[in-house]
Amino acid sequence: MVEMSELSWLPEKAKVIFGMQGVSRTLDARSLTTPGSAHCMRTEPADSSACALMKPRSPHRRGAMHIAALAAVVLTLTSCKPPERSSDPNARVGGSLTSMDYEPTDTYVDVVYVNGRGGDIAGTGGSTVLGAISLPQRWHPGLTVRAKWRRCRAFYVDRPETEEEACRWIEKYVPVHPYTYVGRTWLHIFADDEVLVIPSMKGPNHPDYPGAEFPYKNFNDRRGIGRDD
Repeated sequence: MVEMSELSWLPEKAKVIFGMQGVSRTLDARSLTTPGSAHCMRTEPADSSACALMKPRSPHRRGAMHIAALAAVVLTLTSCKPPERSSDPNARVGGSLTSMDYEPTDTYVDVVYVNGRGGDIAGTGGSTVLGAISLPQRWHPGLTVRAKWRRCRAFYVDRPETEEEACRWIEKYVPVHPYTYVGRTWLHIFADDEVLVIPSMKGPNHPDYPGAEFPYKNFNDRRGIGRDD
């Protein structure tokens, strides 16, 4: 059994979890075997040839194994703690970007950039780019991002246009909605080039989301294509 004097180096959290009785009960020498032998006893039928190699441990060696096991548990406890936020208010955090187009015409947005990063389309909410945006970990008044996107008219055979004729670039600085954590960022593009940028772990389908719901654009349905008669 391990003496509590040998555990003076442990954090209080570990001492509370194990306690004086918990140490002797949890770390009984009979339960401390090599990883291979534990695997032999718990998950597979006993193999006499493999288990015959196990030998009794000396008291000193068992004590060392107790300490090693406790150290492993302490490391696990500390590694599971969530990362602390930096004290630097200017520290930045990367996150994903989902761009959505609410323009009620048959135009479309084929590429979106935020502060020069991104490059995906703005659809109805099903397309997300990971690591496409970087924001300060702490929101502050006056925080803006530079949004740039290209809107194009739909191509029709009876109205052929070149890409230069059908598409135009729009660029503007957009205020960022207040947030607590940086993880997912939602970019809404409305009619008249109005833009809303909302960092939120809740999505547009959540009742507490502070922006618009997912857009719905189905111009084939409006034109009678693919609709049941």
